[in-house]
Amino acid sequence: MWEETVVQHIRALFGSGHTFQARNLNGEAFTVTLNNEGVDVSNLGALPFLPWTVFIETIRLLKERGGRAPVGNAMNSRLGHGELPLECVEGYVALTVYQKKIGDTVFRRRVPVTRILISAGLCDYAEGQLLLTTSFKEVANL
Repeated sequence: MWEETVVQHIRALFGSGHTFQARNLNGEAFTVTLNNEGVDVSNLGALPFLPWTVFIETIRLLKERGGRAPVGNAMNSRLGHGELPLECVEGYVALTVYQKKIGDTVFRRRVPVTRILISAGLCDYAEGQLLLTTSFKEVANL
């Protein structure tokens, strides 16, 4: 199943260790630490844990939308409004993984989610959109 392939690609980033350094779009590094249920990231303050379902649901959204979706922005937006529509990565994850409701404020997770998926070779980023890579689509039969 493609869901297992998502987790395998992310786990491969760690090699034989338990941490790796990722970078945001500005080049600032953050640490990603592997655990059994997902990853912890150093750039999310008091809520560092990202379960595997965050990455799986992000790929599901991209798959359902023809391989691409806007990333979205939780800053100064509420779920389903402004820059946080339900069909963007940040909105979809808030709704499906964190059970947020339309109109709720959402904790911003887009940077680590997108950068980990890009580092794992599952996605590319262009003009505010996250896109499935051709190589991942082939490997996962999407």
